[in-house]
Amino acid sequence: MLIYIILALVLWIVAPIVINGRIKKKSDRKALIMLCRILAGVFIGLAIYRELFI
Repeated sequence: MLIYIILALVLWIVAPIVINGRIKKKSDRKALIMLCRILAGVFIGLAIYRELFI
């Protein structure tokens, strides 16, 4: 569970900072940042699911 939470925090906080410096088009940058946030939410949901039901 701890690994999922750490990975989710990295995706939520660190990945957008790295993406901002690398990608030039504003629309592509926004799309990748939103994808990172969605994946972080999925990882947190998976961690909660595994903690409660497995």
